[in-house]
Amino acid sequence: MDKKILVLGSEPHSRLVTAYNWHEIPLYLNVADYDIVIFNLVSLIEKSHIAKIDFKLIPKPDQLGRFLFSDNSELVIIGYPGIQVQLDANSFMPVDWWLPIELRVIKETGKQITKINPSFRYYFDQVEEWRFPIESYYNLREHLLQYYLPTINPFANILNANITSIAETRYDKFIAFEIKLILAKLINNNYNLDSRENIEIINESGSIIWLPPTTKISHYDAVNLILTKRYGLVLEQEVPDWVKAYKLPTQIPIENRLSNYTAQIQKLQDDLDIAKRGNHSHPPHFKGKYRKRY
Repeated sequence: MDKKILVLGSEPHSRLVTAYNWHEIPLYLNVADYDIVIFNLVSLIEKSHIAKIDFKLIPKPDQLGRFLFSDNSELVIIGYPGIQVQLDANSFMPVDWWLPIELRVIKETGKQITKINPSFRYYFDQVEEWRFPIESYYNLREHLLQYYLPTINPFANILNANITSIAETRYDKFIAFEIKLILAKLINNNYNLDSRENIEIINESGSIIWLPPTTKISHYDAVNLILTKRYGLVLEQEVPDWVKAYKLPTQIPIENRLSNYTAQIQKLQDDLDIAKRGNHSHPPHFKGKYRKRY
């Protein structure tokens, strides 16, 4: 697969992808450099991590806007919508801080899952329960439109979104869903809300795929599952540094013997070098009689 993949929220996953924990995002990371981005939001709200996160390094809405409207982009999210991340004692950040639409979240939980999109059956085999489904409609976040309308296209003055189901509750609310943002403009000033004839679509974003956390496997393994099943990667596991430093009990005596052999070989080589230098430092000796020539 030639596409560049970025995972934020867990690492390491594979040599084939770039991955960072939320508290280890590098200073100059730009998500718009990638084709596919996976957000593991489960780890973003873990209390043990929040104190370590520098929220100034979290990708900004304008950067994510440029990413979403680049060719063939895809953003996959693992987590629950409607969750707030507590930044400090008095301030919070929604987990969809970058999204220019406000999802209508229903504060309910359950276990029955219906109408699963066959493309995601592999994922929902690992999900036993759900939380916080959403309605199929939304509200605009006016304060975020500046990052999508003039930034993405200077002619756009309307932002809409299509939300389609990936999996639902038994009463038809969305447990998992796909969002596509649409930039458009008015053809004339006599805009009629009930007429599509006065609207010209300019651009459509790549897919935003929102999945609930898995319950049968960890959220780390859920990312690996998506990498293998959706993107077809054969994972070549990146070995953590602590594993590289760890030695098996049977490995230690073998390495000690190899070290001794290496030292002995080096000593013999040193003795040979000394002998060679000593041989060339004295004139040659001739034993026995020799006849003088005239």
